[in-house]
Amino acid sequence: MPTGGGKSMLFMLPAWAAPGGTTIMVVLLILLRQDMARRCRQLGVSCVAWDRQRPPDEVAIVLVTPESAVTSDFQLFINWLVMMRRLDRVVVDKCHIIMYC
Repeated sequence: MPTGGGKSMLFMLPAWAAPGGTTIMVVLLILLRQDMARRCRQLGVSCVAWDRQRPPDEVAIVLVTPESAVTSDFQLFINWLVMMRRLDRVVVDKCHIIMYC
């Protein structure tokens, strides 16, 4: 789908329709993260950016950078979501340009 074609609705709609779970969204750029948070707010979907100092308790979407997604703090958060049966999905935005070395 082209830019602006509605791909985000593929995970925003389920996050909104099935409350109680968490979607992890790996977002490459801060600008994209800000835009995603804005669009979630407009749709009434709870969304926060990952902050290791204040891990979110109950939120539909957590936005995280690739660098933060591989830290031990974030791994603990993911494990907690799994143990609590709250991890619904992991979505990678712009996955074609992420390279892990």
